[in-house]
Amino acid sequence: MKLTSLNFKNKETLAQKHTCYGQSLSPQLSWNFHSKDVKSFVLIVDDPDAVGGMWNHWIVYDIPSTTTSINEGEIHPKGSKLALTTNGKKTYIAPCPPKGSGKHGYRFRIYALDIENLNPKGLSKENIEDTMQGHILSQDILIGYVEKKKKFLFF
Repeated sequence: MKLTSLNFKNKETLAQKHTCYGQSLSPQLSWNFHSKDVKSFVLIVDDPDAVGGMWNHWIVYDIPSTTTSINEGEIHPKGSKLALTTNGKKTYIAPCPPKGSGKHGYRFRIYALDIENLNPKGLSKENIEDTMQGHILSQDILIGYVEKKKKFLFF
């Protein structure tokens, strides 16, 4: 399976419009895994470089097997469901690293599953990941970087 975006290439910088410093739009994403065994997809976007530890920015599950892309600015495709981000919201939370915290690598991960409905015990990323175990047929990752640099004033 291959995850790509029209908005950024793997290990490149995300455009400002996809961060909290711009329009906070979700980037366009597409994947190309076709198998009669695929019943659904899961998308997880997180930041392992977050200052306080892992930050979950976007979790979409039960994406229908007929869906192979998410449009720019779309929160979730028709028929899919949202799980909770780290701040407890069901949405896309744009990357927003604090000034001076260095370059953050935002992981966009797609999973092809052999089940149509996850029915997790809760809506956290951990609940989704636990429920996916044993059902993952394929997966891929796309990394986009964001850095908010400190501005230095010289007197």
